[in-house]
Amino acid sequence: MDGDAYINQGIEKAILGDFKGAIEEFNNAIELNPMDGNAYFNRSIAKSEIGDYMGAILDYNKVIELYPEDGNAYYNRGFIKYSLGDNKGALLDFNKAIKLNTKSSFATYSKQLFKSVLNQNKSVISDSKK
Repeated sequence: MDGDAYINQGIEKAILGDFKGAIEEFNNAIELNPMDGNAYFNRSIAKSEIGDYMGAILDYNKVIELYPEDGNAYYNRGFIKYSLGDNKGALLDFNKAIKLNTKSSFATYSKQLFKSVLNQNKSVISDSKK
């Protein structure tokens, strides 16, 4: 079986909610072709679904290493960083995603939402100190 077949099987398993099975399929694809960014990208999504956020970040890092112009990898990694409390890293990733995907309304919206949440948090912290 070739790498694309493993990726397709992984996607099918992920759609059915079998994220661990999907990860195994993506692992098989990566074993056949360690330079397949698509396998890493899909595996990172599956890892996120099972709560392996650091593993997902590592996979997005690999996608970005292989395809530095992939704005979606920056966008998704930014969300994970935000959920882990890495606000600065999330903002950097959202900015990069916007730069690479200037027509992406999702990246722009996410950045604005993120900045809004940061400002609200600063306000709450400031109010609690009074």
